[in-house]
Amino acid sequence: MYDELYGAWKREKLHPELQALHEDFYSQASAYLKKLKESQRMIDDKTLKARLLRNEIENAKKLVSELLDLRFKKMMVAAEQDIRMPANCLTKEDKTIYSTEIEVAKIFDKMKRCITEGRIFDATVRIEQAKTRTILLRFIQEMPAVIGTDMKTYGPFKVEDVAILPIENAEALIRQGVAVRIDVGEK
Repeated sequence: MYDELYGAWKREKLHPELQALHEDFYSQASAYLKKLKESQRMIDDKTLKARLLRNEIENAKKLVSELLDLRFKKMMVAAEQDIRMPANCLTKEDKTIYSTEIEVAKIFDKMKRCITEGRIFDATVRIEQAKTRTILLRFIQEMPAVIGTDMKTYGPFKVEDVAILPIENAEALIRQGVAVRIDVGEK
């Protein structure tokens, strides 16, 4: 695993774009470090093997830390510039972080627009929506009850009903022309 970790760090360091990692790379790196630490407890601290193991642990921790920092910075830049990252480049954890970064970048852009247009912007509402990953909707067509991605039942809805739904469900309803997003926090 050390060679794989070093290779990933080196590729990330040498290339300006985010490099591909398999989906469970971080889990494997974590398991590798855990295994090294467990091995360290089993051997005498005064031996050459113990010193080599300590060095391997410290080097692996530095590689993981720098790799994460490099990837985070690249994802932040992409989110700020509204650049879509290729899915094959992102681990499970990266996907979660990146989608959150995109939401934060959108909130910041909205705030900047509101303020420069002389409107008040309530960031608290926006941030709460981003945290809970929900969207406030106004229905423009009748809609039967739906099961949300959070496994809760929403609806049924009549024309002009307002509801907060999980982002995945809300975006699908918006695309279908059933509902429209309500922007809150601006006056």
